[in-house]
Amino acid sequence: MVENSLNNYFLNLPEAEQQCFLYLRDYLKNYHKEITEHLKFNVPFYFYKNKWLCYITFHAKTKRSYIGFIDGKFLKNNKLEFKGRTLVKQYTIEVNKDLNLQELRAILDEAIAYKDKKLKKSL
Repeated sequence: MVENSLNNYFLNLPEAEQQCFLYLRDYLKNYHKEITEHLKFNVPFYFYKNKWLCYITFHAKTKRSYIGFIDGKFLKNNKLEFKGRTLVKQYTIEVNKDLNLQELRAILDEAIAYKDKKLKKSL
């Protein structure tokens, strides 16, 4: 049921966003063996070691696509923006341009390192 809902989320996107998001979906799920995908708030979320890492979303009204990083407040990458949030920072996705995988890798590596550090402290 959840897998069908996740698939429906992607299949119901406009064509350009659908292609981009399906690529992002595979990229995120395969980036690290500890990353898992879940549907939360009708949006695909990606967890790292069962902790919230990020989500991808498209806003139909604003036509904006982005990856929201849950602990973005603690991430230093200058490609991340608050956009009115207090904890989540966003990485804007321009669906009609090639993804800058070097930027995305740097952000993901920083977010994962932050999660590992946070998990280590909680032990």
